[in-house]
Amino acid sequence: MRGTLIGALAATAVGAAVLTPLPTQAAGWTNSESVSGNGSLPQDAEVAMAADGDAVAVWLRSDGDHDRVQAASSVGGDWSAPVTVSDAGTDAHTPSVAINAAGDAVVTWSSLDAANRMRLAASRRLANGVGWDGRALISPIDEDVTSRAEVALDASGRLLAAYGAADGADNQVRVSLQKKGAVHATSVVSDDSAFLPTLAAAPDGTAYVAWYDVQGPQSQIRGSRLAAGSSTWAASTGVSFPGQHLPFVDAAISADGFTTVVYAGAQGDDTRIQATKIQPSGVVGAPNFVSPSGQDAMLPSVSQNDDGTAITAWRSTDDGDEGIGYATRERTGEWKAGTVSLPAAVTTPGAPRTSISARGTYLIGLSGNGRQLAAYRAHPLQPLTVFDSGPLGFVSEATRVAGDGQGNVLLAGVMKAANPAQGQVHASVLDLAGPTTSLAALPAHRMSAKHVVAWSASDRFSAVASTDLWQRSARWNGGFGAATPVVHDSAGSSAVAGLLPGRTYCYQAQSTDGVSNLGLLSAQRCTTTPTDDRTAKRSAGWKKRTGAKHYRGTVLETRRKGARLVYPGVQAKRVALVVAKVRGGGTVKVRFAGRSWTRKLSGSGARKVVTLGTFSGVRTGKLTITVTSRTGKRVRIDGVLLAR
Repeated sequence: MRGTLIGALAATAVGAAVLTPLPTQAAGWTNSESVSGNGSLPQDAEVAMAADGDAVAVWLRSDGDHDRVQAASSVGGDWSAPVTVSDAGTDAHTPSVAINAAGDAVVTWSSLDAANRMRLAASRRLANGVGWDGRALISPIDEDVTSRAEVALDASGRLLAAYGAADGADNQVRVSLQKKGAVHATSVVSDDSAFLPTLAAAPDGTAYVAWYDVQGPQSQIRGSRLAAGSSTWAASTGVSFPGQHLPFVDAAISADGFTTVVYAGAQGDDTRIQATKIQPSGVVGAPNFVSPSGQDAMLPSVSQNDDGTAITAWRSTDDGDEGIGYATRERTGEWKAGTVSLPAAVTTPGAPRTSISARGTYLIGLSGNGRQLAAYRAHPLQPLTVFDSGPLGFVSEATRVAGDGQGNVLLAGVMKAANPAQGQVHASVLDLAGPTTSLAALPAHRMSAKHVVAWSASDRFSAVASTDLWQRSARWNGGFGAATPVVHDSAGSSAVAGLLPGRTYCYQAQSTDGVSNLGLLSAQRCTTTPTDDRTAKRSAGWKKRTGAKHYRGTVLETRRKGARLVYPGVQAKRVALVVAKVRGGGTVKVRFAGRSWTRKLSGSGARKVVTLGTFSGVRTGKLTITVTSRTGKRVRIDGVLLAR
């Protein structure tokens, strides 16, 4: 099957030197386990996953007197034992967690301080990846935190935490910024009637915060942007038209700052999901309706990759029937809506959560009626697959998802035990990404009839099952042909490939993991064999010589000034001579594609490569070698390297 598909693709890519990468083809659940261990029923579980697949889960669990924040870390899919992060003797509330590509992690929560103010606290994970550095308060003393903080860590480890805050009748959105090892700084980004912010941040520190803003009898979704490297938020702008909205807002951002904000707003008798694009420049686009008319929609979640491709999902109600709707959109395209086919047993689905990868794979996770569900697509051309855990006691609204840089997704939820006051945080990884395969470097040229091509492959969450090695070649005066297999389904790490003269050979490898995910093709590696001396058109004065020390056992020799060799119809990017040097040897001038090179061939040794030049791209034309030394000086030409 793989051979048929990849061969067909390669055959259509005439003239291309790189095979078309194929997407992942399958998926498998791995590393399914209890993260928290059994005990009193956890609450408010949240998860975050780094680009390299490392993850952190946090939740609340009672110590008998107070709710405490606990956390566990995953490295390569293996979870650490949970540790308690928040202080003893006080209740913690609404934990959140973030992790960046460098492995920095932070957890936040709110709790009462000595002045009976609800404050936001933060703790960073230590370098050992397990312990935490203790509590630091990151909200001002003159306000009460009123919502769960939305948190992010940029590439430098700077913490961004957006939250609702109240001081008397004023309700504001505030954002705390804290560099590693520094004191936090807090900014008010809203007016005095703002609630329930959402935060999205890019690795370079560009960020966007959006919130629900009450405006008399109406409301609006507003937002503010933070530029990379800045600590000053721009003046807020309206993201939605004024009207009637529900306080459900979510945002996602690409690495270049392109942002999508989704929210629920009224249209006639319906509550519909709407979306607005914010360009990297900060220009706010017009709102668009995303969910269908004729039904109510709420609780949207949105994810977006760096291409700007986005997925949003929501809970819908249509004539009393509850369901899950979703829509996808390319950066410059329109939203395309669909529905998730829920099992008949799920009549009250919880709020969905989403994840999308750079490859376009995506997942919608939710819980309902004691079940955990995941609707996922491993490739945009494939139908949605729906995973149903069965009636295992999953708590509604408690499912969370997070994805890594390859497209694997962490699905976590709270599962009740037989005693409903007991339970655990359970996590599974949906392995959507195939192995990463790399080819060992190849020499620029080979003069043998065969050689060994070696590779290495690794998979984040599954074992590597097999590897295919593909080969394409181009003659010195022609284009690349179709890909052909060197080996199929090899369990090894190298293969022997045959070589013909006068060709450039390019290789790519592709591996499959233990759950049948097909990884992307490796970067290609190329090598070139010389075009033999006997291939050239010869003027008078050349003599054919033989000898085992020469390439393919032959060489051309002349002592005549002006003797020429011509290779017509060359297609090459890099050119070099293969010669047998002799003491007192002569000089040649080589011309090709408007350039010329003069080389003296005096010395000793056979199969010597004399470098000429490299072009920015493939050049086509006649290559001529002319003897310029005086008659009597020996010149021996063994071949020409004409590399694509």
